[in-house]
Amino acid sequence: MKKIVILLVCVALLAALIAGASIMAKKDAEAPIENAGTAQNAAVKQESLTYEGQEYPMKPHLQTVLLIGTDALEGYQEKTEGVKPFYNYHQADFLTLVVLDTDNNTAEILQLNRDTMTDVPWLDVLGNYGGTEFKQLCLAYNYGDGGMKSCKNTVNAVSGLLFDAPIDHYIQIPMTAIGVLNDVVGGVPVYMEEDLTAAAPAFVEGTTVWLDGGQAEKFVRARMALENDTNLARMKRQRQYLDSFQKRAREAFNSDSDFLVKLLEKLSEFLQSDLTAQQLSDLVTKLDKSEISPIRYAEGELKLGEQYYEFYPEESSLWSMVKQAYCK
Repeated sequence: MKKIVILLVCVALLAALIAGASIMAKKDAEAPIENAGTAQNAAVKQESLTYEGQEYPMKPHLQTVLLIGTDALEGYQEKTEGVKPFYNYHQADFLTLVVLDTDNNTAEILQLNRDTMTDVPWLDVLGNYGGTEFKQLCLAYNYGDGGMKSCKNTVNAVSGLLFDAPIDHYIQIPMTAIGVLNDVVGGVPVYMEEDLTAAAPAFVEGTTVWLDGGQAEKFVRARMALENDTNLARMKRQRQYLDSFQKRAREAFNSDSDFLVKLLEKLSEFLQSDLTAQQLSDLVTKLDKSEISPIRYAEGELKLGEQYYEFYPEESSLWSMVKQAYCK
């Protein structure tokens, strides 16, 4: 059974095919980030990953795409020591890496906790790489213009977290698009495993709620108002929602011959990516033929910092999922 994340990837990729010309024109006009990471698009193809001093050969034919779901940071001011940074008012609220093995027709899905504490590259006011700061992974997107620079900075931060694993491309879409996706499939039913009425009155524990677009956005994004306000709890709800959405999307695909067209029209205005139209087309085809593994995520410890939650992944757990996805 195809996982919903792959369905969303395919939808995003196909949507980009429609909007591809304008997307690529906008991205090509921007200058690339200098010296911000070494794993991405290197001139010499990376052949191995290193963990605890040992080299592990990588699978030879991998294609990787980072899905970035962004959210606004109202009033947030980025701070770096002694230097004025180049930042925007958004963060990467949802981060999922798709690793496709084209030799074996398999794909791994790695879900990353936005609160993961790691070395995040920061950009100065001119957009140049200025070093790293140890902070939440989600803030990597906060640096840059909210476009290509922010996406690439996020790619670099994720690559660094994952033992310098190469990441080829990105697809960014705002979390506000969830409601649009939800309504295109006619709503999504979810069972309330806990009391979430602080997020919406209808979210009563023990009931099944047929979510409309606004409710869907609250279900997968709500956190601060809830008793369990951790991102770990929210990630669990996101997986629950995605599983249910997948079933509804399948039904819509099978019953409405115009469903895909409707979906693409809705999504095209939200999407940005560095994939070309041909790359998008090829990737969709390969994903459609691949066996998809269950979503993987690292175990770790959640702590409350001075202001925000901080997630410290277990290095061995993090390496285990990277090794499974990337290495022979």
